[in-house]
Amino acid sequence: MTPHAPAPLLALALAALALAGCGSRATSAAPPTPSANYSLVAATTPASAGLLLGAGAAVLLGRFGAPALQVAEGDSLMLQWRTPGCTLDAYLYPDRRGGAETAHVEARGPDGKAVDREACIRAIERAR
Repeated sequence: MTPHAPAPLLALALAALALAGCGSRATSAAPPTPSANYSLVAATTPASAGLLLGAGAAVLLGRFGAPALQVAEGDSLMLQWRTPGCTLDAYLYPDRRGGAETAHVEARGPDGKAVDREACIRAIERAR
């Protein structure tokens, strides 16, 4: 966290850390080892990446559990979740109400290349 982070961002980051500790399963900060046999399987459920846009940190933590990584930079916060087959990044920025909301979501595979966001979201939900 930057030494002069705005108070609302600091409060958001502290709240996210507190909520992350409420999970029933410990998470590791070390990146998972990719499996050569792992693939993101398309599912028949509706697309969900668009539903993440506008969500606050509490919604994301409730849906995916504790993030593997949190990075605060200026007035933004990046939360990251990982499975052996993908990494999901959610970028939160200040909203008009004084909180923060998800403005962008990215998903990538172990090789760093973009993967299907919805499949990655479902994989992270299953891994929880």
